[in-house]
Amino acid sequence: NPFRTDWLQSYGTPLIESKSVNLFAAGNNFTAKLYNASEADYGNYTCVSQNKHGVAMSTVEISGRPTVKTTMHWIRGLDGSRSAELVCEVHSPNPSRTIWLRSGGSPLVHGESVHLYVDHNNHSARFNNVSERDYGNYTCVSENKYGISMSTVEVSGKPTVKATVQWKRGMDGSRGAELVCTAHSANPSRTDWLRSDLSPLVYGESVHLSVAGHNHTAKFIKITERDYGNYTCVSQNKYGIAMNTVEISGIPAVTTRVHWTRGVNGSLDAELVCVVQGATPSTTRWMRDDGTWLLQDESVYLSTAGNNYTATFKNISERDYGNYTCVSLNKYGMTMDTVQLSGKPKITTILQWTSHLNGSISAKLVCTAYSSKSSNTRWIRDDGSPLLDGDIVQLSISDNSYTVTFKDVGEAHYGNYTCVSHSEWGISMETVVLSGESAQDLRRTITHSKVDGQITGSMSQSSGAHDPTRAQTGTGSRNCSSANTSEGSTRIKSTIKSKIVITKEKHSYTIKV
Repeated sequence: NPFRTDWLQSYGTPLIESKSVNLFAAGNNFTAKLYNASEADYGNYTCVSQNKHGVAMSTVEISGRPTVKTTMHWIRGLDGSRSAELVCEVHSPNPSRTIWLRSGGSPLVHGESVHLYVDHNNHSARFNNVSERDYGNYTCVSENKYGISMSTVEVSGKPTVKATVQWKRGMDGSRGAELVCTAHSANPSRTDWLRSDLSPLVYGESVHLSVAGHNHTAKFIKITERDYGNYTCVSQNKYGIAMNTVEISGIPAVTTRVHWTRGVNGSLDAELVCVVQGATPSTTRWMRDDGTWLLQDESVYLSTAGNNYTATFKNISERDYGNYTCVSLNKYGMTMDTVQLSGKPKITTILQWTSHLNGSISAKLVCTAYSSKSSNTRWIRDDGSPLLDGDIVQLSISDNSYTVTFKDVGEAHYGNYTCVSHSEWGISMETVVLSGESAQDLRRTITHSKVDGQITGSMSQSSGAHDPTRAQTGTGSRNCSSANTSEGSTRIKSTIKSKIVITKEKHSYTIKV
């Protein structure tokens, strides 16, 4: 039945459209967008919907407290050992302190069997060679001046499973589907696919079953309506059982993402990409906040490539901000997914280590910020104080990149550093960590590589005498030689030097000489 829906503030008054609040409806979604939220906006907000049959409501909270989300990943080592990685994703409008706690409440400490590290918003704890003594609950706790948030994950011997559906197009135009179950287990396990009636999927002419590493795949050669239904992946070992269910249906499956780029003239462009998978051909379009279809014009270009439906915005401005929904429809039903274009800055950070000829190590923190409006970007320490240019720290700006260079990294510099970019549309931040582990990783990488950490050599010529010398450091060497010169020539001395720059991204290193 027709109904009326409103957002109410903590004290019961309705939320009203203003410069800082945007209210809009798209289909069944009633959205209140608060720009540049501050302490004045913190509180409870209640959605109230009413029709002739009654009233329904639901309440959410906006607060300055961090939001945390935890996940766990199993990793198989080259020697067959099992490692576990706990990842805590933290988002906070203010600098926060984040730690991992064991079941008994004691903090996890970096050591031989547990490695702690931070990558942007992800605070990770990696257990090497997991055994039964490591099993238990682990809680990620993040705290800032507004409050505390926490989330718990379990490390146990029972399997973990994740099931997905991947649609395939046959050479004859038919649609096939692959059900992929990724099963991780601390001990050997048995994994099966079950139909809706719990009968096991059996290898046959229309269904092929295969196993590759952790992936247990059921491949449907040619999907028909009789194949529609739920399929459950079940994995079991001596510690317990785990299962995950997916559905094969004729309704399209859609996923959306936003890709930002900088134009040649410095303008900020955006691509909205909608990826559609379905058993039958579908009609797919992009819809604006107000329910109208997105149409091609001078600033918006619509294109289709395979299953990808793309809307490209050139020179993004305020009039383009808002939610955009990809709607895909076929004879079985409709699916939609929404993404947001917002004016708040988009930032990425990297950490680059450099080994120098004198044995010292320097580090560069690079923050690249994109914003359609003028923004204020700076680096801050753990305690919220800004990094300032000085003898030890050098600050520089080049185009959209804000760089901090630590000339000679030592223990005094270890810690978290956050890039904060703020415009009138909001605030964005990302954190990187300088740690002794990272510096040791760098030294180990240089030692184990076949590249000289430092190459120096000399070649001397006097009165036509030929005197090659050999330059050696670490495990590498370079031969230096020269051509003969005429009698009476002056003594020539040459030095060959090599500078190594190593960029670390998670667990991989890029070495440039």
